[in-house]
Amino acid sequence: MDKIGTISSHDMGIDVRDFWNFSDPVASEKRFRAILRRKTLSHDEKLEIWAQVARTWSLRAECDKCHAILDEYWDDAMVAGPRPKACFELERGRAFRTAKDVPASIPYFQIAATSTEEDLKVDALHMLAIVAKGDESRRINLEALEVAKVSSNPWAVRWQGTLCNNLGWSAFEDEKFSEAVEWFGKAVIEREKYGNTSAIHIAKWCLGRGYRAAGDLDKAFELQTKLAEEGADGYVYEELGEILLAQGKTEEAKPHFRRAVEQLEAELGAESDKILRMRQLS
Repeated sequence: MDKIGTISSHDMGIDVRDFWNFSDPVASEKRFRAILRRKTLSHDEKLEIWAQVARTWSLRAECDKCHAILDEYWDDAMVAGPRPKACFELERGRAFRTAKDVPASIPYFQIAATSTEEDLKVDALHMLAIVAKGDESRRINLEALEVAKVSSNPWAVRWQGTLCNNLGWSAFEDEKFSEAVEWFGKAVIEREKYGNTSAIHIAKWCLGRGYRAAGDLDKAFELQTKLAEEGADGYVYEELGEILLAQGKTEEAKPHFRRAVEQLEAELGAESDKILRMRQLS
């Protein structure tokens, strides 16, 4: 639903996520610029939206353009309220990270992580966890999760799904597959509270992947089959193929690998290792 016509100001300001489509930063920029033409926005709200406009450029890996927008409004943001200040710090950090200058990103995330705006604090902690490694990454994610759990800020509370998912992948990478399944399961519960179909789909796929890694192939197959019935993407078909292969059902796996190749070839590249392997298995 298009909410541009129903923007309202309140104690927490605008929830910019209502206007984001992270898979289409060009359309998102147009939407944010349309919002900026409205006369009902406060100064702080305008600055927060300018930070989102900047972010659309880092998502397109055009970080110079992102920095240019941040530079234009930076001085105003630094003396404004806590929301625009933290938003500008976050987007500066994200732009440096996107440009693969992780050391430059860290101080900005650290400053944003001291914000009194708890949703932005959690966002910054989650970014610090991404750029950290191993146990340090896990520690920061757990810190962020504790903030989200007890927050009175509903936007901060909603971060729990992402954080549980990230903790699941941390455990997965450490080959702690039972722990990964627990975290992925918690992520599904959190995602289902808000009804975002795409986020729920991803969370369930991760849980299914965790089941396969943990050796619970029946649960993995049941979960991925349900996702397929709801409208599978190539990654679901790939998982179904891998599960059947692990069960020794080579022939049954073949059509799933074929479908996965059909749907993922353009995204992954015809000569990618994953596509070449699935072609052989199909």
